Amino acid sequence: MIGQGSGLVVVVTGPVLVFRGIMPMLATGVDIVIGATPPERTGAASALTETTQELGIALGIAILGSLTAMVYRAQMGDLPGLPEAAKSTLGGAKASGLPAELLGHAEGAFTDGLRLASVVSAIVLALAATAIGLLLRRAPTDPQA
Repeated sequence: MIGQGSGLVVVVTGPVLVFRGIMPMLATGVDIVIGATPPERTGAASALTETTQELGIALGIAILGSLTAMVYRAQMGDLPGLPEAAKSTLGGAKASGLPAELLGHAEGAFTDGLRLASVVSAIVLALAATAIGLLLRRAPTDPQA
């Protein structure tokens, strides 16, 4: 069983592992783009790759956050007599002073939303890694090609 003080360890370890896996792929992608670009256009190519990465991160957060909120609201919307704030967000539920049983339900609904977002994220990452592996396998290995 995970102790109370280990929550920070879990929160820090997760992103460290994710970025440890993603950063080599991002660096390789940037190297491929910059290597295929004429020297006078490398600044524009670098800016394009950076913008693409930032847009991908923002869209990922928006889509996965919306998915989490959708699951939370679907599970909390079924309960009669809750304040609107409690039906919308976990923060609203905690601020509403709900009884422990309803607060536990709200926390479970939020966790279910995060769980679904994590599964969707893992599937998308696996599909992207597979596609990239297949596409790079076909790429010419000779830099002069």
